[in-house]
Parts: sequence; C-alpha cells; structure tokens
Amino acid sequence: MSVEVFIGLDGEMTGSGSPKDYKLIQIGVATRNGVMFVNDIGHDSWVETEQAMKVNGFTAERIRAARRSGSVDEALLTWLVGEGIADKKAVPVGWNVGSFDMPYVRETLPLSARKFGYRALDLNAVCFTIGEIMGRSWTSVKGYAKKEAARRIGGPERWHDAGYDALASIRAWDVLREMLVVREIHDHF
Repeated sequence: MSVEVFIGLDGEMTGSGSPKDYKLIQIGVATRNGVMFVNDIGHDSWVETEQAMKVNGFTAERIRAARRSGSVDEALLTWLVGEGIADKKAVPVGWNVGSFDMPYVRETLPLSARKFGYRALDLNAVCFTIGEIMGRSWTSVKGYAKKEAARRIGGPERWHDAGYDALASIRAWDVLREMLVVREIHDHF
C-alpha cells in the first residue's frame, strides 16, 4: 500500500493569470530529504507580464533555449518514479500551490501531474491558522517560516528560482509543523 508523500513544489510563470494565457517556464520539486528536481521549460512563443518577468528574472533568450515541456515532463516523471512516488500520492506543498502552481503543472506537464493528487497543502492557509491560534498576524508567521526555512537550507537565498522555492516550501512546512506541535504540547500541559 502506498501512502501520500509531501513534496515541495513551485513554478515560475510568464504571468499570474490562467495557464491558458501564460506559460510555466520553470518547475521545481523537492522531497523532505532535500532531493530536488529543477528545470527550465522552453517555449517558442508566450504572453508575459513585465512584473512576472522582473520577479523571476527570465529572459526571452533563456525561455527559447530551454528544453521543451514534453522532454521536461518525461524527465520529471522519471525522477518522481525514482523517488518512489505512486500515482496520485504526491501532496504538493507550497505558497498557493493548489490554486496557482498546480493548474500550470497539469497543463504543461500532464504525465508528471498524474503523480500529484488533488489535495494540496497551501502554506498560506497554515500561516493563517497558526496566526489565529497564536494571536499573531499571518504575515509574521509566514515571514518567520520563510526566514527559518532559508536558514535551514543554508547558502545564498535564491527566491523565485523554482528549485530553491520548492525546497524552501518543504522546509517551511517543517517549521510550521513544529510550531503546531509546540502549541499542541503547550496547550495540554
């Protein structure tokens, strides 16, 4: 019997709307033990917003030069299988991962998308919950989780690199889980 596995996931896109309008241009996936898959995804044409491209730092040349989605999809699927992920058993973890990133993954990487169930762990929702429990703003909880995740990763911070963000997401989930456990123990003793 296979079980669900939390997987950090992040994508970089050419805009923040629908995957029918914008393109997934980088995918990052990370396991709890820190093993990571990251790959740029190339396209011949796309629609972009200036803001998205400024945030992720991608250039037209970089997008055109990258491997195409079919090749990336096959490589990611091979990686997921190698990590022992059964169909529908990967639970993506990230910031708005279910509502934002996963539609792009399903559109652009359909073979790999089979490994992900329809459940997702949105770290923002966890921050809202912890903030309410602790009487703090959710943004302060999020800031702490991201800072602590970056500390645990070590090295230079590379936010808006999908691989780094995927690893930071799974590390932030560890931080937030620890906060919930400490609160749970505190409330019962």
